[in-house]
Amino acid sequence: MANLLPRDQPREPFAALSAEQRARFEQRAHFLVGQSWETVARHTEGLGDSNPSGDSDGDLALELEELEAAPSFSACQAFVDRVDAVRRGSLEPTVDPSLPPGDWLLYWPGRSISSGEAEIASRGFFDVQDRPPLGLWLEAIARARAPRSREFEVAVLCYVPADVLERANAGCRLCPTGGLAMLEDFEGSGQGRGGVSDALNAQVRALGH
Repeated sequence: MANLLPRDQPREPFAALSAEQRARFEQRAHFLVGQSWETVARHTEGLGDSNPSGDSDGDLALELEELEAAPSFSACQAFVDRVDAVRRGSLEPTVDPSLPPGDWLLYWPGRSISSGEAEIASRGFFDVQDRPPLGLWLEAIARARAPRSREFEVAVLCYVPADVLERANAGCRLCPTGGLAMLEDFEGSGQGRGGVSDALNAQVRALGH
């Protein structure tokens, strides 16, 4: 799997989103920020299953399998574009002012060993392959796996509604492969791990929760 953790090599943090990425991320986030998980789940249930809705837009299973087998930035970006197209057709951008803040999550495709710890700890919020629900995937990001390397580590920025934050945090803590991290636990740029740059963190936090 191409997206596995590098061997203790210093890495640069994930850089700020480009202007195009930022505009796209903000547009997508407005469909989710302020929504309850119950609402999102009701309108995006079945994404990633084998043709759950009976049409080609709903059938993302094969693309997801290919992404997990060989994660690349271009493939991940194209997949998240497909997810967004389906989400926009089923979910209205509404805000429930009574909800407390949600938060942000990073997911690394291709790292899972399908051992189920994150799924069990999160009470089914993550699946057996450590994946967050596809309806919450927002933007693909990438960084070099080592200085001057031409190989890239790929991750997905996801939103986590307030009513499942506790479950998401529990799943991240027990994920054995480093394939999941809440954004607040991955901030900073220490040598050997790297995190998200201050600029990227500011871009994401500017959307509020």
